[in-house]
Amino acid sequence: MGTAMRLDPEVAAAAEHLRRKHHIGLGEAVNELARAGLAQKKTPARF
Repeated sequence: MGTAMRLDPEVAAAAEHLRRKHHIGLGEAVNELARAGLAQKKTPARF
């Protein structure tokens, strides 16, 4: 199943960089970036 979405230019550039670096598809690159963002949010902020 495919999903169409618009990416901000900086997100598209990061996904394209990751795609080329690791020889993966664009969807996989976007998923990797999303997972990395989710992992950062799970870490509680220390004050």
